[in-house]
This record gives sequence, structure tokens and C-alpha cells, in this order.
Amino acid sequence: MPARRDSESVNHVAGRVPPIFVAVELDDYLDVSQTMLLTLSNRGRVSHINRAGCELLGREEADILGSSWFDTFVPASVRDRMRTLFRQSMAGDEEVGHFESPVLSRTRGERLVAWHAAPVRLADGMVAGMILSGLDITDREQNRKSRERLLKELGAVKFALDQSAIVATTDLDGVITAVNDKFCEISKYSREELLGRNHRIVNSGHHGADFFRNLWSTIAAGRIWNGEIRNRAKDGGIYWVHTTIVPFLDAQGQPYQYMAIHYEVTERKAAEARLRRQETLARLGQMSAMVAHEVKNPLAGISGALQVVGSRLAAESRDRKILDDIQDRIAALDRMLQDLLTFASPREPAPAPSALRAVIGEAAAAIRGDPAMSGIAVELRGDDPTLPLDREQMHIVFLNVLLNAAQAMGLRGDIEVDVGTAPGGCVVTVADRGSGIAPALREKIFQPFFSTRSRGAGLGLPTARRIVEAHGGSLTARPREGGGTVLTVTLPLREAVGAGA
Repeated sequence: MPARRDSESVNHVAGRVPPIFVAVELDDYLDVSQTMLLTLSNRGRVSHINRAGCELLGREEADILGSSWFDTFVPASVRDRMRTLFRQSMAGDEEVGHFESPVLSRTRGERLVAWHAAPVRLADGMVAGMILSGLDITDREQNRKSRERLLKELGAVKFALDQSAIVATTDLDGVITAVNDKFCEISKYSREELLGRNHRIVNSGHHGADFFRNLWSTIAAGRIWNGEIRNRAKDGGIYWVHTTIVPFLDAQGQPYQYMAIHYEVTERKAAEARLRRQETLARLGQMSAMVAHEVKNPLAGISGALQVVGSRLAAESRDRKILDDIQDRIAALDRMLQDLLTFASPREPAPAPSALRAVIGEAAAAIRGDPAMSGIAVELRGDDPTLPLDREQMHIVFLNVLLNAAQAMGLRGDIEVDVGTAPGGCVVTVADRGSGIAPALREKIFQPFFSTRSRGAGLGLPTARRIVEAHGGSLTARPREGGGTVLTVTLPLREAVGAGA
């Protein structure tokens, strides 16, 4: 290893020193550069430094030259490591090259500098010192760390949002550009089916044109929109979401995309609808009960009078047939009034452990016992759970549901009834092959006095739903694949909560 010489002067630098140092005075070269440039002797003392270096260190050149670089300008936290690296380089054991290390500035505190270092050799190959060029990267590093911190925070916010909310972004035309997993889960669409499609893909048709016109005019003006929207999933199911739509604005304050953040409120909306329905039914029930009682008694009198008149007619009289037809009509009207009274005056369920298939079987037997239903077959299959039920009331439920299915098929065809258990309760599906129910009528069939048949009070399914809800369950309708309708009765494994629940 060649012996080292201490050189404190640039006049000793020659041989392997770059030609620029031979062609011009080193001081002039150092001062031209906008980068911090300095030379260290092989003992680590500053022999030259340019103006940029003086400005970075916050000192005059006279205060710097001759100073120990490591003792004066290197922070104590890295001083030993940097001095060891320097000594190894001076001994020819290690090439320093590129590295990052902090320096101490009198005016600006600790600054991070990116260095490039190379040993300076004399003509005979002896190591004279080291020349370094340094670039202050403190601000750049702080910006990088700030960006990393910001990205980490944004990632955490996104994670939290994805765990709790349904999120989608769209372009200015409402075309979906991104969705999270919860959006796919609630809409029943895959991400591939949603991306590139207009948000109308989940439009349920519930809201009118004015609703969406107000929504779009609000966000197009750069304002946030809040509201509740009823959407339709891929399988036809309805769900409600509380929605906040946030416009993302460019430098000119114009939207360039929208983010919609949804929270599902289907259960709350269903509870509100049940409450409104119960309030309406309570008022309707009072009026219906009064009308039914007022009509039922005169009907009984008319029926009795007709029996008296009929008893006076000869058996072969043509008028007897007319009286029999009137009696049939009075009986049908009496049954309708009885349905009205049942609907108008519900009683609290009296649940007791009951085998569900037995309850459904009794309703199916009643269907089979009606001569008008001779073309109907009921296929009952699945589990047989025991639930806390009011047997008499649930008989009414399944009788009405089966009658609805039979009438939908014109009193001819097979009704498939499946009983399945689920966590906390069970699900009964009643499927027919009728003409189906139009989407616009799917909820109306549960409204009192709504009927698609020329005869009928339209109280069968509303009565059934009211009883099921009093048991803490639900009754819904959906289209059947291949045609027809599926009515689904869901019942929990808990006590009934009462007719007013």
C-alpha cells in the first residue's frame, strides 16, 4: 500500500486528478458550480469549499477551511461511522462513491445531503485526500416522507371506508369507473359487470325524473348531494341506501369525477314502511269493522228472508234457481266480509311450539278438498322445523299464499313448497308457474284491496303479511326463473312480537 501524504494545497494535486483541475484554478471551478463542492485532506480537514458549500453550512469560507470536517460538520449520530468510512477510503480499502449523510448547518440545522465522493491521488499514486460533491436533498426527502405518510393515511382511510360503506366513482356522464367489494356484494353484480356501465344499471325506477334532475344539477355545480335512493340488485331485489355524492373539482373548480358513498338503510326503510302501514291499517281497520258489522247483519236478514220465500216455492219452480243463485252470492259476500273483519281486527298471536310442515300440510289439504282446486297439486318438501307459531293464524297465512299461487295458474298446475332452515329461523318458498307479477305490482299485491282478479277483496296476501310480521317474520315476492312467482315466508326462531310490532 502506498504511503499517504497530507496535502493541504491544490498545487500538489496532479496525475490522476481530472483534467479540469489542471486546466483551471480549482477555486474558480468550485465557485462556478451550484452544487456543494469541497476537498478534504487525507486527515479529514477541509482544504477547499465553494460558495454553495459555504451557504449550505451557513459559514464564511475562513471559518471552514482547515476545520476538521467530521468534528465540526458531521452530526454526532453518524460521526464515527463516516470517519471510519473515510479512513477506509484513504487506505484504498473501500471506494465511497454515492451515499447520503447529514451535515450540520449553523443557520439551517441538520441537512441531508446526497454525496458523490472520489479519492484524489498524486502523480505517484499516493492518496492526497478526497473530493466530494453534495446536493441538499432535505426538502426532497421530507416531501417524499410526507407523500408516503399521506399515502399511508389515505390507504387507511380507504380501508376503513371499504369496511363500512358502499363506494363507487363515476365520470361526468355517470359511467362507473371504480367500485368496492361492498358495492358488488349488495348489487349482486361482479366488478367486471359494473365497470364501464352507467349507474342506471341499479336504477329501480322508484324515483322520478325530477329527483335525478335535482341530483345531477347539484353535483354538476360542484356541490355535495345527500339523499336516500332505492336501487335494484341484479337478482331483482330492492335495497335502499343513504347516499352522499362528492364532486372532485379541478383547478378551475369544475367537477372531473364523482364519488358516491352509500350506507344501506333497507331495514330502517322497511321498519318505517311497516310503521306507516300499521298506522294506516289501524285507521282502515276501524272503518272496515264498522262497515262489515253494519252490512253483515242486514245480509243475514236478507238470507233468512230468502230461505223463507224459497221454502214456499215448489221444488220444480224456476224461481227457486234464482233464489239459490242469490244465496250463493250472499254467501260469497259474507265470506268477503269475514275476511275484512279478520283483516280489520287482528289479534295478538298466541305462539306455541308447532311443526311447520304440519301447519303447511293442513293448508294444502284444505286446497285439495276444494272441488274448484281439483287441477292443483301441492308438492311439500324440505326440513320440518318446530317453531313458536300461532297455528290458527299461520294456517290462514299458508292457505292465502297457496290460494294466490293456484289462482295465478288458473287453478291448474303444480305448486312447489320448500322448507329450509337458516341460522335463527327458517324460510318457506311457495313457487308457481303462473304469468308472474310485473315489477311495478310486486309490492302492490300486499296492499289492502288491491287485486288483479275481477272478483276478490284483495285482502288475502295483506292479511298473510300482517300475520307473518306479527310473528317477527317477513313475506316477500320475487319472479321465478323460467316464469311464475315465488312467495317467500321467513320466520324467526323466537317468540312472536305481537300484532303491533
